[in-house]
Order: sequence, then C-alpha cells, then structure tokens
Amino acid sequence: MKKIKKRLLNIQLPPERSAFLWGPRKTGKTYWISSHFSELPLIDLLKTDVFASYATRPSFLRERYRDHHGLVIEDVFISGLLPPHYVSVDPIQDLRSYVADYLKEEIAVEAVVQNIPAFAEFLRVAALTSGELLNYTNIGRESGVSAKVVRNYFQILEDTLLGFRVQPWRKVRKRRLIETEKFYLFDVGVTNYLSRRTPKMGTPEFGHSFENFMLMELKAYQAYRNPELDIRYWRTSTGFEVTSSWEICKSPLKSKDPSMFMTLTRGQ
Repeated sequence: MKKIKKRLLNIQLPPERSAFLWGPRKTGKTYWISSHFSELPLIDLLKTDVFASYATRPSFLRERYRDHHGLVIEDVFISGLLPPHYVSVDPIQDLRSYVADYLKEEIAVEAVVQNIPAFAEFLRVAALTSGELLNYTNIGRESGVSAKVVRNYFQILEDTLLGFRVQPWRKVRKRRLIETEKFYLFDVGVTNYLSRRTPKMGTPEFGHSFENFMLMELKAYQAYRNPELDIRYWRTSTGFEVTSSWEICKSPLKSKDPSMFMTLTRGQ
C-alpha cells in the first residue's frame, strides 16, 4: 500500500499571524494542515455537517471556544476586529500598512481620485467625525476641499466598503427629530488609528469607540442573521439620542415609545 511521503513544503509563519494555503483539489492541503498542526483544533468546512452547524448558527464558534480568553475592550478599540490586526503583536503597524495599502491599491491604482493627499486628509477627518451628524461643509473646510467633493469622497468610502451610512428614524411625527444621516467607518480600530485616538475607560473617546463597536456588532448580526433589519438612529432636537436602534421587522406591534426598541442611548 502506498503511503503519503513527507512534504518538502515548509511554511514559517510569523508569531500570531494567519495565512491561506492555496492549491488544487486533492493535492494534500488538509493532510498537511492536520499533520503540522495536530495539537490545534481543526474546523473542516468541507464536512457537510460541520459547515451546516456554522452556517445556521455562527455563534457556535464562540460557544465552542468559550474558554478562550475574552476580549479586552480597550485593546479591541486599538486593534479593531479585523482578524490579522486583532491577533497581531503590533496592531498599530498593521493598521498603518492597511491604510497605506488602501490609499495605494483602492484609490491611487484605480484612479478613483486625483488628489491623493487631499483624500488622505479627508480620511482622517472622516474618522474624527465618525458617528457624528454629517456636515459636508464643515468636513470640507477641515479637509481643504469643497462640500461637493466631500460628498463624492464619502460615496467612495461606501463603494470601497470602508464605511456606511446610518439614516435617522423618521416615523415619529409629534417630536422634533434630527433628520441628518450619520456615517461610520467599518472598523473601530481603523477609526481610532486614523483619528489618532487611544480610548481609555471613562473618557468621551471610549464612549464613541464603544458606540462604533456595538454598531459593528449590529451590522454583523444584520449580515449573518437578518438582512432585512433596518438599523437607524433616533435623536431629538434637544440632543437626546438613541445611537443605534432598529425596527422590529414583521411585528404586528405598533408603538411610538422608543423603549420598544433595543437601544444604546446617550444624552448630549
């Protein structure tokens, strides 16, 4: 009976890094991983029952490894939750490279904009104002470009999946509500790196970061479990705000009371 010989392939991964192992089918990728990382848990999504378990219940991953050290929230606000950054021993360096690659590969190479320095400065200002009411004129003033250009820049961020808008709640007629949309960058680590923040517990920066983090979780839930979920914010003209609210879809219950919605609130 023929036996599989030891491969000459030798992959030396840096500490705390991940990698993809590419190759045609039946060339021994799974065997190589199993033989070289036998002491680590293996999740084989080629097995139908394993794939079905994670596809129908993504939280199964967290439940399976609940004994793993939990999140240190201040560390998350620095690194963000992009996997290579979260496990990195030097997340700031990785974030610096990420932003540089974004400006080079997504913006410069694709010739999306002509003025790269202006767009880079806009990106910093967009991070500083992430989660605030959009004011194109003020952002343009800070970035050194016109309000019209700022609108185009925000659309570029959306098109390249670096951020998203949150629309205001508009179904309450008897209260004076703010009807200006908000914009959030997609990762709290990227946001804080660009805005040069190091949030600490008890500071306003920590509050903004926590809001960004929770909205990331809501967006993930929306993508995984309920694509029809309508995420909005609710804010009165006096500054009382529900920073992340979502409509209870397909519910016969009708109420004008904002407490009927799961919320995060803050007062201005």
